[in-house]
Parts: sequence; structure tokens; C-alpha cells
Amino acid sequence: AGPLRQGVSMDVVGNRVHTFVRVKSTADAAQDMIKFGPDTKSIDIHIPKDAKKGLVNNSQTDWSFRLDGVLHNTSQDQVYEKVAKNLVSKALIGYSGTIMCYGQTGAGKTYTMKGATSEYERRGIIPRAIEQVLGEGWDQWHRQLLCQLL
Repeated sequence: AGPLRQGVSMDVVGNRVHTFVRVKSTADAAQDMIKFGPDTKSIDIHIPKDAKKGLVNNSQTDWSFRLDGVLHNTSQDQVYEKVAKNLVSKALIGYSGTIMCYGQTGAGKTYTMKGATSEYERRGIIPRAIEQVLGEGWDQWHRQLLCQLL
């Protein structure tokens, strides 16, 4: 696939949604329930059955996920390099891309996307993407820049 040109559609064969999970540090008790694969692309979760709460037949207690990346104890810079940098580079040559965070309240979605406002090194994906767009594209562009935040 190449850059978007007038009258030519992009070849989307081989492109797919990439999935990553960023695991927030947890209490020691929870660490026994989460196992990370050595390839940093898989995660296993085991919830032990609590006999005091009663046993429910057919209740699921184990999950295994295979992803494009498991981000555990990862800096904001490492998250950007792994998740967003290539996507932003492709957007600069005409491809579309979306980064979406999903999770419960307090999971760290806003921190991942926006970062810590008081510390430059802890800035998130959005300010890093803006920096990349202005750094890579500024000298090369003779066209209009359109950004949409939904």
C-alpha cells in the first residue's frame, strides 16, 4: 500500500486492528492472578474460586489473551513508540488511523492519552503525536493540515 493519491484508493489488504493492553500496577494479591507471557504479547488471568462465596457451576475463572503487545511497567515514551508512532507516520502520508482507550474509571485512559500536565517526560500520546506531526511533516508540507478530535 502506498500514500493516498487523488483518484486512487488505498490498498487495505493486510491492515488490521492492532490491540494492546496497558496493565496498571496492582496490589500484591492481584499479581498472583495475572501472568504475562515471555513474548510480551500474551496475558493470562486466573480468578481463584472463593468457597466462602459459594461455587457457581460453569463460571469462568480463567482467561487468556493474545495481543500485539502487553505494556506492563511501561513508560509513556515506550507506550508511544509501541502503539502510536508508526500510526502517526502513516497518517502523515495519507492513511487513516485511530487510537482508542477503553477501560473502567480510574484505569489510566486519560493519563495514557494526555499524560501528566506538570511533567514533560510523562506527557501522553496526544501531545507526542502533535510533536511528531509538527516535527516530521512541517518541512515537507505544502498542503492543508486537518485534525479532528472526536
